[in-house]
Amino acid sequence: MIRITAEHFKGRDIINFRVWYRDDAGEMRPGKQGLAFRAELLPDFMAALSKVHQGVYRAD
Repeated sequence: MIRITAEHFKGRDIINFRVWYRDDAGEMRPGKQGLAFRAELLPDFMAALSKVHQGVYRAD
C-alpha cells in the first residue's frame, strides 16, 4: 500500500509518498521505500507526473 501524506518535518512542510507493509502482528508499518520532497515543489512534481502519464516525458 502507498500512503501519501503532507507533513511538517525539521521545520519544513513536506509531501511524503511511502510504501507501507503489514508486519507479522498484522499492523501496518512504514517501509524504507518512498519519496519525500518540499511541499512547494508539488506543482512541479504534478506537472512532471502528468507528462509521464501522457507518455510525453521520458528520462533517458
